[in-house]
Amino acid sequence: MLHQVDDQLAKQRQALAKHCAEADIVITTAQVFGRNAPVIVTRDMIDGMAPGSVIVDLAVDTGGNV
Repeated sequence: MLHQVDDQLAKQRQALAKHCAEADIVITTAQVFGRNAPVIVTRDMIDGMAPGSVIVDLAVDTGGNV
């Protein structure tokens, strides 16, 4: 079962990376009460974005999504 979850997460990250690469701005807001915010945008996703693109991380107070 864990393998399916890993596969699903990998597919979601691939799709998100494609959208980030096409976007001029990415806004993240995911927070989990009582825990650090989940990392959503990875270094590889950032590297795939165009120079001058902007990321706004509204979950920075709890560790950030980026």
